[in-house]
Amino acid sequence: MASLARLTSAGLVALATLSSATPTPNNAFRPSHDAARRNAYDIFNAIHSAMRQWGSSLNHNGMSSFVVTIPPGVLLHHGTRQPQGPKGPEWLAFEVEHAELLAHPRPPHTPSLLFDQQPEQQQQQQQQPISSQHQPESTDDDPHGYLFSYLTTSPIPLLYLDGTSAGSTDMGTLDTQDILLRLSPNSSIWDEYPRAFDLCDIVTPWGLQGILRMEAGFEVIKCDFAQGMEMVSGKGMRRPDVDGGLESEVDVDGGRKGWMFALVRAVGQRFGGVGAGRVRVDWGSMVSAWFWEGLDLRGSGGLPRLVGIGGKELRAIRGRVEEVVRERTGGKGTGGNNVGAVDWQGVVDMVVSRYADRLRYMAEGVHDAETMRIELNGALNTHIDYSIQDTETRSEAAIDRCSGFYTLGAMPQTLEDGLILTAVETATRDICSTLFEARNLFAEDPTANDNAVASAQEIIQQLMNRLKWTEWKKCPACGLDEVCWAPLWPLGDKQSHERPNCRNASVIDKGWWEPDTQYWQPAMQKKDMWGTVMPGRRG
Repeated sequence: MASLARLTSAGLVALATLSSATPTPNNAFRPSHDAARRNAYDIFNAIHSAMRQWGSSLNHNGMSSFVVTIPPGVLLHHGTRQPQGPKGPEWLAFEVEHAELLAHPRPPHTPSLLFDQQPEQQQQQQQQPISSQHQPESTDDDPHGYLFSYLTTSPIPLLYLDGTSAGSTDMGTLDTQDILLRLSPNSSIWDEYPRAFDLCDIVTPWGLQGILRMEAGFEVIKCDFAQGMEMVSGKGMRRPDVDGGLESEVDVDGGRKGWMFALVRAVGQRFGGVGAGRVRVDWGSMVSAWFWEGLDLRGSGGLPRLVGIGGKELRAIRGRVEEVVRERTGGKGTGGNNVGAVDWQGVVDMVVSRYADRLRYMAEGVHDAETMRIELNGALNTHIDYSIQDTETRSEAAIDRCSGFYTLGAMPQTLEDGLILTAVETATRDICSTLFEARNLFAEDPTANDNAVASAQEIIQQLMNRLKWTEWKKCPACGLDEVCWAPLWPLGDKQSHERPNCRNASVIDKGWWEPDTQYWQPAMQKKDMWGTVMPGRRG
């Protein structure tokens, strides 16, 4: 009965949402359950990785948006070369090490990679809003950076863009901002201030206070620093080459030794989420390009991109983002209504935690038929009704029960809830059907041998290849002086994207700066990192 009620709820929500839409030429282009089934694994993984550094670094080209809220009582940090706090739009970091990096000024008279790569007109446009309207001019005479901390005093509603959406790359990390929201596909990847102002112009009329994104750490583009938070501290940052520091503290590029490892270690503590309830995600507000019919997001099978989507389609998706946001906020900018009733990340976490280690063990660690039989029965016996005599009917009923086991209580409240349900149950049905297929190699044959084990492992490995769970790329336990290393924009190498591994401070601080080893594109040099690219982009 619960399952019937759930399906009825999903159908009524979808019907009401679609029938109430104003008729437009784009009505033929809309979210569909067929698209949700076709893109089920990408939708499942987007939910699993949302607001988590680990999965969002590996699946860095996000295709989805969510309405999120930062509740009162959360500390956020702003690093800058200016001695006064900004008015906005400007950036806030969740981790203090992230903001500290931006607070460290570049050594005097060091050219900025950011400004070197832009035409003079763009340089002036990018520099002007903050330096002339909101902040006093900075000069090389002041060697210090400044760190300001803010405490939220009321709910801060934001639009979260998933993946590594703060990464200034030409690989697709900026697609949801530049192509979808700004409708400006030819924007420079370094256009951070124009991008921030445009995004604020777009989302504030919807009732939001900014954008939440991720690079090496999560950050907020806060449109108005006077709204919903108060400054609780401000300090000048120490520079080791000026403030009585030891010569050994300064590296050859003028930066502070150990800064890269300090940042990566802090970020690594958030691989599983920012924690402490600092961000509340309205899962039913998810709007994803993966939901829409007729889109070929992967092209020839590479990274997902929005570059090939037509203007009408982009405006339709953007319109749905706006519609969902306004439903949540009422256009007031004082906090979302949080109408999403289903914790979809909790649902997919239950699925991943049950099957991730089992699947990997069966695919790679089992070497005899008896162990394989025990593992398969252990995973599936819960769902088998042995009172059913016909084996085919028994298996079909068990697969149905297994597929809906973790979604049984999910009652969709929105169109997007229904699409997510379709995607999640498509993934779980694949898991359950595959495991029953493997079990059939042993269930009726007590003499099954090593050949059956190899066949079962091949079936399970193919399932893992379809699922592509980032859980399987996590490092074994690292040493106390190490972190699990995967590319975190703007840091990282190609090898570590394929095989993340444990690395210590000496290896990470050395970095991988040769263009042929860097993962992120365009490649940059280490000297560009110390106070040039990052503080040149923000603050």
